[in-house]
Amino acid sequence: MATTKIINIIAHPQRAVDYICNPKKTDEQTLIYTQGCNIHNINYTFDRMQRNVYENKDITMIWKGNKAYHLIQSFKPGEVDKETAHKIGQEWADKILEGKYSYVLSTHVDKGHIHNHIIFCSADNMGKGRYNSCTKERHRRERLNDELCKQYGLSVVSVKSRGGLTYNQWEESKKGFNWYKKIRSDIDACINIAQSYDDFIALMKDRDYVINDNRKYITFKPKDKERPVRGKAETLGEKYTREAIKERINERTLSSMFSKSAQSQTYKRKPKSISADDIIKNRKPSIIDLKREDIQASVGLTKWARKHNLNNANDLLNMARSMGYTSMQAVTVRVRNTDERIKELKDHNDKIEQKIISNRVAIGYLRDYIDLKKYDEAYKRAADPEIYFERFDSQLMLFDEAESYLKSVGLTNIDKNTLIELQNNIATLEAQQKANIDEIKRINDNIKDTRYIQEQWELFESSSRMDNIEQAVKNANKDLKLD
Repeated sequence: MATTKIINIIAHPQRAVDYICNPKKTDEQTLIYTQGCNIHNINYTFDRMQRNVYENKDITMIWKGNKAYHLIQSFKPGEVDKETAHKIGQEWADKILEGKYSYVLSTHVDKGHIHNHIIFCSADNMGKGRYNSCTKERHRRERLNDELCKQYGLSVVSVKSRGGLTYNQWEESKKGFNWYKKIRSDIDACINIAQSYDDFIALMKDRDYVINDNRKYITFKPKDKERPVRGKAETLGEKYTREAIKERINERTLSSMFSKSAQSQTYKRKPKSISADDIIKNRKPSIIDLKREDIQASVGLTKWARKHNLNNANDLLNMARSMGYTSMQAVTVRVRNTDERIKELKDHNDKIEQKIISNRVAIGYLRDYIDLKKYDEAYKRAADPEIYFERFDSQLMLFDEAESYLKSVGLTNIDKNTLIELQNNIATLEAQQKANIDEIKRINDNIKDTRYIQEQWELFESSSRMDNIEQAVKNANKDLKLD
């Protein structure tokens, strides 16, 4: 199991990188990985990427937002070793950032649990835009983290089992009594009896809370606490923001009004008449699992379920006939072949995604090479190279790193045409990827009913191996003549 959180870095990303790259924490810096940057020149690199974005968008470089973001990925003690944790962190960063953003990854082993730190630039390395750390993106980060945990055999805690809380909130709630848990409980209690949002505020104040509702986020300050708690998704949970609280109050009051209105009516609306033909036409035959506890516990239910399954098995066969299948084996073969085709398309898309990421990374280094080549040429012409290097060490080291990377991927003749070529490659690869996704969607739409027949028939076979039903299944598989 790995828990995650994100921290905004408004200024001085170099300080944050220096901290996460501490040799004492990173096994003498053996657990550090970088992409598109150098750990010693973070401020220069990130600032230059910010300028590229603003120059391309033709706006003034007056900006007070985040320069970088800091991701933390913490693992359950004893569940993973440092090398595997480092590998998972790199794969997670690559999946999240998709080769668009430069980042530094370090794995810390100095505490009771191994954890990864990932600091990445908020501006992409292609000069097109900035990272949007929204709720949708947070859900994507957590989903990718969970997928990697499953892939490496680590435990996973689903969002549903966390009650909609983030990992950190969920971990905190397990510790027993705490103030965040108490605040959430009080908010829930007040929402359940409040008739309006103003009423809710008054009820919270009656519980000795100091409420500040005049800022971007509503804050709740419990008694005996020095600092207030923000009502934001990252702090208390998505159900405890100002907007969510108002929505919950409105839903409860409206539900109550409709309930009272329904009780006061002295008549019932006549239901819309539906013919038997409509029901048969729109109903898909379904099979009941005879192994269910409630079915096995009742003789009457068992008899009814057997009869139901026989009738619906016959309907499944008729459904298969109408779709042109000559046997249930033909249905199974069609589904198997389709699944293999979908797997081929997904594998192809995974390879395309890796090529896209590689091209995006190359574009970042290529921009560095083109922008910083003048410093390398001036260094070679300098009367005193040592003095020149001391003055422009950041630019020269970044140029050397970019040149080394480009040579490693076979790019030697480098100019602006190379940049255009890489951008065209990405556009072509993205078009192929979209075509594969559309093809997968089309295949799934076409196979939907066939897959349903197969799933229901497999359930029929697995749960009906008793009495005369077993013989009926064998006969049906032979010639589709079950009546």
